[in-house]
Amino acid sequence: MKNQNKRFIGRLLSRVLAIVLCFGMAVPAFAAGPILGTEVNPATAAITKTLKMPEGTTIPGVTFGFTFEKKALNEKIGADYLAQMPVISNHVIAFTSGDNPTSSDGIKSITKEVLIDLTGVTFPNAGVYTYKLTELPNITNGSIDPAKETLVYSKAVYEITFFVREKSDHSGLYVSAIGTKIMQNEEGSPGSGAKVDPTPGTGGGLGAGGLLFTNSYMKTTGGVDPRVEANQVLRISNVVAGDFADTSMYFKYLVTVKKPLVAGAAARYKAYVLNASGIDIDPTQNAPGSIIQTDAAGKKYIEFAAHSSITIKLKHDEKLVFTDVPVGALYVAVNQGAADYIPTAKITVNGTVLTPDLSAGVGQSLITDNIRIGENTNKADFTNTFKSIPVTGLIINNLPFIMILVIAAGAFIAFILMKLRKRRNSAVSY
Repeated sequence: MKNQNKRFIGRLLSRVLAIVLCFGMAVPAFAAGPILGTEVNPATAAITKTLKMPEGTTIPGVTFGFTFEKKALNEKIGADYLAQMPVISNHVIAFTSGDNPTSSDGIKSITKEVLIDLTGVTFPNAGVYTYKLTELPNITNGSIDPAKETLVYSKAVYEITFFVREKSDHSGLYVSAIGTKIMQNEEGSPGSGAKVDPTPGTGGGLGAGGLLFTNSYMKTTGGVDPRVEANQVLRISNVVAGDFADTSMYFKYLVTVKKPLVAGAAARYKAYVLNASGIDIDPTQNAPGSIIQTDAAGKKYIEFAAHSSITIKLKHDEKLVFTDVPVGALYVAVNQGAADYIPTAKITVNGTVLTPDLSAGVGQSLITDNIRIGENTNKADFTNTFKSIPVTGLIINNLPFIMILVIAAGAFIAFILMKLRKRRNSAVSY
């Protein structure tokens, strides 16, 4: 009897352990889904789109599309099976300049979602219908100017499966569950096949965002010809002033341009040097040791690699002009100190002149710090003024006023002497 009880208890424990193990294996499989539905409220899912751009960039009016490609019916991929699957129409998400973004670390983001709409989709029978979900490239309504704007599309690929069941009263079918997996990551690398959660948001909010597609957008306001002011994204100018200033002297500037965080790994920009007449010149003397390239119009420019610093030498009234730096990039310009010169700078950011002007002491360097490039005018106008030099105890700058006083005093003395002479002549005549 005791042996029978032991065998019974052993069998019971084995079965309990087996059940526990089954549940333990099942829980991870459903950790991220699927989304479950009922006959009254069938399962629904949402596609999420995030559009990122540098701060200071106007949100473009663009539309993104998503397509569903038939993949398998009841895990069978033959043409006959795919022919039985219904077509799910493309879905779209649109962005406008009026959208409300969030900003962090120099990146502006807008996130939206669209419910997967199965209205008009007729599943012929109960079963498991699997589709491949991808983003359609270049669905922008023609609003993107490829010469000035860059839009990078997501390469993500998802597998989405609709579990279709018959209603209990046999009156029709409904989607009882939706399962989703990531098959390719957003940058194009192979996905893990892990389940994702595409639960829609409620009350106008965003949901879990499992079916996520992220795009990046950048723009530049520049153009081809650097001599045209409207084509100048950033201008750094040098003016030499003062009675004893040397206008043939080169002044050194250490210039660094930092690409926006949403930009690609490698970024190179064009910088031209304009003379006092606004004509582009060969910049070899202005940037010794730097890479000098020639553009399609035959104009020579300095190639700036993002985040690298280049020493630029500018004479009086020469300018360093960038034409293709994107909005949201940062720049730093250091006017390296020159003996006997006082540096100042007037900074214009996105069309607004900052006050007060930057300044430093005689012979000291002047730095702009990090300045973000906006969609409107961006300038750093430096002036290097030669210090005043006393001459015979007088300040040259005050000499004209002193001369006026001397002349006035001399005229007054001459007037007094003439009056005295007239009086003497009158006395002698008597």
